[in-house]
Parts: sequence; C-alpha cells; structure tokens
Amino acid sequence: MNNSTSKIKKHLSQAKDGYLFSINELLNYASYDTTKKVLQRMEKNGEIVRVIDGIYSKPKFSKLLNKNVPSSIPDVANKIAEKFAWNIIPSGDVALNMLHLSTQVPACYEYLSNGPYREYEIYGMKLKFKHTTNRLLGGMSSKSALVIQAIKSLGEENITADVLQTLKEVLSEEDKKALLDECKRVPAWIYEYIKKIGA
Repeated sequence: MNNSTSKIKKHLSQAKDGYLFSINELLNYASYDTTKKVLQRMEKNGEIVRVIDGIYSKPKFSKLLNKNVPSSIPDVANKIAEKFAWNIIPSGDVALNMLHLSTQVPACYEYLSNGPYREYEIYGMKLKFKHTTNRLLGGMSSKSALVIQAIKSLGEENITADVLQTLKEVLSEEDKKALLDECKRVPAWIYEYIKKIGA
C-alpha cells in the first residue's frame, strides 16, 4: 500500500459510520485519479458505498433493522451543494417536512440553487436542483428562506391557524426576529403571515 492510499484509508477509518464525503475532500492526500482508484477499490470491498459519482459514504449498520442504512437525501443534497459551492434552499414537500408541516415522504426532493439545473436519482428517489436568482438565496438566513418556501408551497389559501401555530412552535425567538427583519421584501401576502408568526 503506497503512502497516498494509506493516508486516504486512515482518514476514512477514523470517520464515523455513515460519514458522507465527496472525492474533493480527499485530494490533499493524492491526485484525483489516484483517489478515485482507491475509492473504487474500497467500494468493491464493501468498505464504502458510492451514492452518486464523486459522493460516497461509510456504511452505517442499524441493529434495529439488521442492515446498513443509507444516508438521508437532504444530507446528500447538502453534500452535493458543498462540493460545487452552491447555495441551496429546500422547496416544496422538503421544506414542509423540515418545518413539521407535513409527514408525507416527498416523492421528489426539490431544492432551489444558484447553480445549474441538475437532477439525480438516489436510492430510487429523484433529487432536483432548480436554478433560481441570487436574490432569493441572499440576504436571509437559511431558516428564513425555508419558511418562505414552505409558505409559497402551501399557497395563500392553505395557510391555516394550525400552520401558523406549528411554525411558531418550531421556530426559536431568534428565528422569528430574523424572519421579521430579513423578509420585508417578500410579497405582501407572505409578510402578513410572517408578522403573525413573529407576533
């Protein structure tokens, strides 16, 4: 085993089970081609799992399920965004799920991104990144952006007292203050609900 290979293997052996990583994170140990060959061998031996091209994970065994469990798709989405230096915001059912406004497993995981349009298939599920303007991604915290996307996804006619109460409960006082401060340029109907959430 050469020095580059041993460094990569040592780094991964010290990582916790379920560790999700991109090939880029290992390039300080070896060249791209060498790193890819090492990872391909490790994948073949069952030491790591290839999630998509360039993204891998260490197997994580669940005693409850008596099998290895895959990385969550939101974690994979964040790792892809990190790899390409994109800013992303969960949208649609993903945003609703993250804010406890829906218990339904998304049929498609959608994110808004300042990168190009990309679509992946992961564990038989679709993961989509839709390009949007920087204006939507900049100037507000990730939590504020998440709330805006959830409200847009529901639509004005579906914002009930229960929805507002749930958002009040899942957001900290700091989140609510940021929401009121950061979202003054959103459509007026959305800001009316933000004022109720922050009250």
